[in-house]
Order: sequence, then C-alpha cells, then structure tokens
Amino acid sequence: MKSIQINNYFYLERPSEPEKKGLYYIAIIMFGISFLLLIGMLIGFLSFPLIPFGIVAILAGIYFLKEWNKPYLAQLARYESRPTDQEMDNWLLEDLQSIVKARAFERFDIDKKRLDDERYLILPTPLYWKVPGYFGRIYRKRGNDGAYRYTSWSVDVLILTKNYVSVFGCVFDWLSGSVTYEETNEFFYNDISSIKTGYEEFEKSMFDNEESKIGEIFKLKIVNASGDVMALFSDIPKLAAPGATRMKIESVVSKLRLMLRNRRNEEDTEFDLKPEKNIDKGSDNEVNE
Repeated sequence: MKSIQINNYFYLERPSEPEKKGLYYIAIIMFGISFLLLIGMLIGFLSFPLIPFGIVAILAGIYFLKEWNKPYLAQLARYESRPTDQEMDNWLLEDLQSIVKARAFERFDIDKKRLDDERYLILPTPLYWKVPGYFGRIYRKRGNDGAYRYTSWSVDVLILTKNYVSVFGCVFDWLSGSVTYEETNEFFYNDISSIKTGYEEFEKSMFDNEESKIGEIFKLKIVNASGDVMALFSDIPKLAAPGATRMKIESVVSKLRLMLRNRRNEEDTEFDLKPEKNIDKGSDNEVNE
C-alpha cells in the first residue's frame, strides 16, 4: 500500500475536467424536453401516456450527466488522496533505517543493539545525475513546500565502532526498495591523519538538463596516513531536498575528532612521557649558558 502511495505522489497528475461541449448539448436537450412537456400539459396538447415517456427521458439525461462525470471524479479523488510532503519525508527516513541501515550493519556484521544511535549517521543525498549502468528511475517532484522529493538517492552510512570508522555507500531506488552500487570502507582510528569538511564543485550535470551543472556539494573527507580518502556527501544545495533529509554532520564529526584526540592522548600516556629532572649546579653535567 505504501509503495503504491509513493508512486502516486511522483507520477499522478491532476486529471483534466471532461469536455463541456457534450454536457451542454445534453443540458439543452433536457431543457427542451422539459419545456415542451410543461407547455404541452398547460395547453392540453400532450396526452397522458406521453408524459411518463418525457419524465423517463429527463431522468435518463440526469443519469447520463452523472455517469459522464464519474471517471473524472474517481481520478480526482485518487489524486487528492496522495500522501503529503511530510508523510513522504517520514516514509523515506523510515525506509533508510529499515533497508539501507540494515544492509550496512549486515555488511559489517554489526549488532545494531550494541551500537548507540549517536555512533552512526545516515547521509542521504538526492541522485539526480546520470549513472552508467543504473536502471532505477531518476525522477523528482516539487512539493507544496517548494522542496523536491526524489525517487533515487545516493546514501552513505557512517558508523563509529570501538576501533575503527566504517562507511557503507550505495544507491537506493526508493520506488523498488532496492540497494545497488554497494561500497564499503574502514579506517582504524590510529591510521586517520585528518578530517575535513567543506564545499567543493561537483562537475556532474543535472539529469534533465545537460547544460546545468550540479554545482557545490558539501563533503566530509576522512584521510588516512597512506593518503586514502573516505569522501561522503552531506548536502547539495542546488537540488533543494527537504530539510528532513539534509543531515547535520557536525555532531558526528565532533565525536569522531574527540575519539581521535582521546586515542592520541592514550598513546602519549603509554610512552610515559615525563618532564626532565633539574640538573644540579655542581654536577659534571651542568650546562653553562
């Protein structure tokens, strides 16, 4: 049922009202019959047996008018029963949790019951550029709030475990619920050399307009000592996604940096670094200024 509603949100268009021309003809004919019946009865021109025939004709016309409009009213009711923008956002977040996050935890063999919510973050960004070999539907619909909802998403799941940071990346086809283009990467905390955030130019073109570039994209970059990079998308302003999907990564980045600092401090403690002892003035090791 939910999948049908999601499809309806994206693809149902408001139906056009039926042509009025045929309705006008029917209304004129009904009015003419009613007028002639009334005049005929007043002047005694019509005999009684013809009166029921006229009444039946009028009733038939009314029924025809009702049936004429019935398909349009049914389509209109279906269109107006589409989910709201807020319902769509809530359903997307639910599916990211139940489908994408579950798949990420499965790939890394992580027991989700043993991981606090603060130790992972789902980063969905709209997929609105051409991807070679991708057969999912790439489409978007503008909501009443001005934001766009998308059928396909590029999703990263960032997971902070005890000893390492893990990233699961994929393409999520929301309409079918399928997860493709899966990628995984892991860095031990001790191997991480830097964490960077900021906007960069993204050279891909808009799916529906090759002349228009995607533009700036906000990235989180985690770099290890060997130079390998984990690059995670966080926001693409030009695609105007709903606020509910534009995740704030500051808290996770702060937590990751704190964990790295704590690790560094633990390493320093293991070396048992102590301040130099004062040198006696009378000893042979005295250093003159």
